[in-house]
Amino acid sequence: MLIGVCRIALSLPGVSSLKEKRSIVRSVLERARHRHPVAVAEVGNQDRHERAILGFAVVSNEQPHAASVLAAVVRGIESEGQATVERLRTQFVSLGAFDLLDGDDLDDEGSALGSWADFATESDDPDEEER
Repeated sequence: MLIGVCRIALSLPGVSSLKEKRSIVRSVLERARHRHPVAVAEVGNQDRHERAILGFAVVSNEQPHAASVLAAVVRGIESEGQATVERLRTQFVSLGAFDLLDGDDLDDEGSALGSWADFATESDDPDEEER
């Protein structure tokens, strides 16, 4: 599993109030959320009307895909013309394969001791009968 994160510093030229800024930021975040498979948030400069820092995250199985999604988000922000991208930083974190079979999680016969079913709750399995 790979997580791609992009932090974008925006300049909001001509914006003279926090109300106007919040309207623009909300619009940018909603468009990104609806057009791309990303999580979004305003992560800094909330009280400055001429600047905004936005964060975007995507989960993928490949870095090129995550990079492509984040690049599309940046292109979308730039093409809207409501804000100017001043700086951006993109990072990727690979969590590797989820592997229960590291030796400590095996029983005497070599079978995995844990499984996804072990973590289910009553609400996770609607077919399970009440006891």
